[in-house]
Amino acid sequence: MLCGTRIARLTIRMHSPGRVNVQAADITCGMGTSLTVARFDLVQLLHEARQLVPFVDGMAFAELAGTFEMERGYVPAGAHSGPILDHFNFGDLERYLLGQADSDWSGDGRVALLGCGDCGDVGCWPLLARVQIADSRVCWDQFGQPYRPGWDYSGFGPFLFQETQYRDAVAQVVAAVDAQPPAD
Repeated sequence: MLCGTRIARLTIRMHSPGRVNVQAADITCGMGTSLTVARFDLVQLLHEARQLVPFVDGMAFAELAGTFEMERGYVPAGAHSGPILDHFNFGDLERYLLGQADSDWSGDGRVALLGCGDCGDVGCWPLLARVQIADSRVCWDQFGQPYRPGWDYSGFGPFLFQETQYRDAVAQVVAAVDAQPPAD
């Protein structure tokens, strides 16, 4: 396997304006591994910015990261939220979520899956991850906090998704984002 045994099957449903849900059903791969349940919410915030909030197994990904950080005594722990799409030039969002970002602003090929818990900006307090595609799988691994290089995330993840499911979900999220342009 590429980098782990956790796999997610993603699908998206449009709900009320400002919210898009990506959900998955539990399925098993040929090795009998239970697949991770994932969801993305696209949230319209009060100040009209759009936030992309990832979930894994029904829990906000920011909460998973925060729990991991708290268990290790990292301070501040859990200071993450979904990135504010209107505060950072992600370039082509589809390429970004596939780990093929137009620019390598992190300097090491990783992308910010989470931003700052206060402002949502990925340049303020991001959680970076490598997003790698190989063997019909997409893997999130090599997590890190660039402002705390000593923090060890080796026990966090990896999260493994079926490539076709992941690509479909990303394409649908991108379409939902494009359907809700930023406020002027």
